Amino acid sequence: MEKELKFPGVELVTKIFGYWPSFHDAEIKWLKLDRKDTEGSFGPTLEFAIHCFEITNKVSPSGFCVLEKHTLVHFRFRQVTDLNLRDFNQQNAIFGLQIKDESDPSWEERFFKICIEPAFGLNGSFHSRCPEILSAVSCDEKGEALEK
Repeated sequence: MEKELKFPGVELVTKIFGYWPSFHDAEIKWLKLDRKDTEGSFGPTLEFAIHCFEITNKVSPSGFCVLEKHTLVHFRFRQVTDLNLRDFNQQNAIFGLQIKDESDPSWEERFFKICIEPAFGLNGSFHSRCPEILSAVSCDEKGEALEK
């Protein structure tokens, strides 16, 4: 049985969707690696923004599924290890984003494995002790934030 996903900011996404999405067909808009943590914790850090949406069973006049709840989610991962990323390109569409809590109940600190499942572009995996969601804001169909 999978553990319930708990880390800072999860509620920002679940409040919008009503559940934790799979991020199927989402696009990673940008990615940033830094060897330190700007808030004084231990680095390295990895941040990215992902344009996600809800795929409905409605069909548009042009014959495509209607997409709703377009959201730009800003993730930050601290204390990144085992980093393996490849194929970043102009689109970075993904099949899914898996964030799995691999912590043992006897451990003091949490430990997460993150997998980016590729469709076209960025893919890979890494571990993080401190994942968090910094923001989740409405965006347009191209993934441009509507709120500043």
